[in-house]
Amino acid sequence: MPLDTDQRRSLVTVVAFTLTVAVNAAAVLLPLNGNSTAEMSARFPALVVPANYVFSIWSVIYLALLIFRSVRLCPVDSVTSGSDGSVTCRH
Repeated sequence: MPLDTDQRRSLVTVVAFTLTVAVNAAAVLLPLNGNSTAEMSARFPALVVPANYVFSIWSVIYLALLIFRSVRLCPVDSVTSGSDGSVTCRH
């Protein structure tokens, strides 16, 4: 049974989100040649280095991606917006 356009898009967003999280988790958890991401960064000097707290923006980005992925699982014609800004998916 072939997938329709909405199902294909939903599948692509789920796979893309999962791969993104998996690759970024691997970058943090699996050292490259025994070096962590921080050690690799320290090895190459840069003129501007952001403070560690700046990287917390990634949690906001991943949350936004998760929300987008979740909304994307709904067929386009079944999403409704409430007056309070909420979004629901009718099945």
